[in-house]
Amino acid sequence: MLLGCTTRLAAMVSIFMLLNYWFATSSVTGIPGLDTADLVLSIIVLVTAAGRVFGLDQLLHRRWRRVPLW
Repeated sequence: MLLGCTTRLAAMVSIFMLLNYWFATSSVTGIPGLDTADLVLSIIVLVTAAGRVFGLDQLLHRRWRRVPLW
């Protein structure tokens, strides 16, 4: 994600992993932890144009415009 390469794909994977961890830990205590902030930040990265302003995703998007992952 630092290079801006497949930022949206990495955000989707992190959302999946954070949801699994969130459900595993909140079911024991009933109180969600600080992972909720990480989940919200991953959703923001997925929804916005992260990586398309300055990064390798910008170059990939110019080449293949129809692929929604870049």
